[in-house]
Amino acid sequence: ESEIHRERDPNTVAGLLKMFLREQNYIDAKHCRSLVDALYPNRTLGTLQGSSADVSVMELVMREQLPKLESGDPVKLASVRNIVREELAPVAQSVLAAMCSLLNKVAAEGQVNRMTSHSLGMCCGISIFPAMSTGHASSVLRFMVANYRDLFDTTT
Repeated sequence: ESEIHRERDPNTVAGLLKMFLREQNYIDAKHCRSLVDALYPNRTLGTLQGSSADVSVMELVMREQLPKLESGDPVKLASVRNIVREELAPVAQSVLAAMCSLLNKVAAEGQVNRMTSHSLGMCCGISIFPAMSTGHASSVLRFMVANYRDLFDTTT
């Protein structure tokens, strides 16, 4: 029996999973840029708030001034679905689908485990999308988790 199993330390398991995802770099910089562009078309850092470009995306996220991504937006869903299904390597599609499925289940129990989609985006986004800024990674992951079934269900 492993030490992790005996100790039942979810923080160690989560840390190892995040480290594994960062090191594998399943979603490269090109695809990270495509996802950000699909969800935030025609936006630059300076225009997100109408201020100078020296305001960090993380600061905007913390102030909740990064534009909200609406669940179910058909144009954004179609754009992201196309990137995931047509541009990502099969292994990256599988890993992303599995992570979003898991995080969707965790977020569904947010009132019990205190891990809302916002919390999950903040702590896991940059591990899954290492080439994105923390703010964009968090927002993209929250969008994907919230729209998991529409993005990854192959029956649609």
